[in-house]
Amino acid sequence: MTIWVLQVYHFAGLHRTVQVFYSLSIPPASVQHQRIQAEDLFKSTCVDPPNFGYFSFTYKRVWNMSELIDENKALMRRVYEEMWNQAKVEIASQIFDQPAGVERFVSQFLLSFPDLQHTVEDMIADADRAQVAVRFIAKGTHRGPWLGFAPTNRVIKYSGVTWARIVDGRIIEHHTWWDKAGLIEQISHK
Repeated sequence: MTIWVLQVYHFAGLHRTVQVFYSLSIPPASVQHQRIQAEDLFKSTCVDPPNFGYFSFTYKRVWNMSELIDENKALMRRVYEEMWNQAKVEIASQIFDQPAGVERFVSQFLLSFPDLQHTVEDMIADADRAQVAVRFIAKGTHRGPWLGFAPTNRVIKYSGVTWARIVDGRIIEHHTWWDKAGLIEQISHK
């Protein structure tokens, strides 16, 4: 099913105001038929239309919401399965809107924990807000210096949560909260 977003603009003189914003779930049909349905819905629900100026209807096709959720989740899986687990740091430029900081962090972290593997434990997505949250566990071996700690060759494990906002197939904002203190404790005990 296609989602059409209908924006109705009211023009009066030099002023343009958005009067109504609809999201419609319309069964597959011709584009013209879908547009007529959207305009008819607006006209039938407009309680007190202004008696001056004119209206302009614009449309934006949005993918099926379940497809969008699946695509956003697949993008987040690439972060863990390809970028982290396969050490393909270069794919950050395909995934993130601003990849430089991500590439730097992941590269440096993998120098210290080269066999680090992330397991996605849970993932939830909100298509309306274009957000995905991921709960993960990471395991690896401390084989290189990290935050002033010499390599210990100890197996480490930590958990975390990443929240990301995705627009047009790219992560435009993200935050990760992880048990850094727990990791430091694991490598600092003798």
